[in-house]
Amino acid sequence: MNDALPATNRFQIRPAPDDLLLAQDILNTRGIAAHDMPDLLDDPISAQAWLDAVLGSPTTTLTAHDLRRLREFRAALVKAITDPVSGTTSDGGTAAISVPARIELDDAGQVRIMPEATGWRSVAALTLAGIARAQQAGTWKRLKLCGNPACLSAFYDTSKNNSGVWHDVHTCGNRMNLRAARARKRAARDTTPEQSLG
Repeated sequence: MNDALPATNRFQIRPAPDDLLLAQDILNTRGIAAHDMPDLLDDPISAQAWLDAVLGSPTTTLTAHDLRRLREFRAALVKAITDPVSGTTSDGGTAAISVPARIELDDAGQVRIMPEATGWRSVAALTLAGIARAQQAGTWKRLKLCGNPACLSAFYDTSKNNSGVWHDVHTCGNRMNLRAARARKRAARDTTPEQSLG
C-alpha cells in the first residue's frame, strides 16, 4: 500500500500508522454532507479509483456485489470503533466478518497475513490483518470517529492520554464546543426564575 489515501486526504487529516492506514481510509470513504463529500463506495468508478490509489495498483477489480459487501464491511468497522463491547449490529445481528487468509513466514523471518480471495474479501483481509497488528501493538483504540455528528471522519488520536474527540479541534472542536456553550446558556436562562417587578 502506498501513501495515497484519497479518502482521508479529503479531510486533511494526519494518516494513522501503517497498520491502520487502510482501515482509516475505508472509514473515510463515507459521504459527509457537512463537508460536501460524496460516498466513494457509491459507484464502481469512484470505488475502483479509490482502491487503486490506496493499494498502489489495480490488484483487484470491484463488482457491484463487492461494493455492497465493502459498504457492509465499512459499517462493521464503524460499529467496532463506536461500540466495541456489544458485538451486535443495531438490528440484533452479529457484526462478525470472516474472510479467507493465510499466515506465512517470509524469507526475512516476518509473519504476514495474506488474503486468499479477491474483490471485497481481499480488501477486508488486508484491513483486518492491519487491525490485528494494531491491536497487538495497542494502537487500535486510537483510531476514532470525530465527535461532531455532522462529520464523523476517522482520525488517529495522538494525544498523550488518548482523549482526543475531534478530527480537528479548530474546526469540529470549536463548532461543537460553541454549540455546547450556547446550549448551557439557554438552559441556564430557561431555568432562572423570573424576577418580580416590585
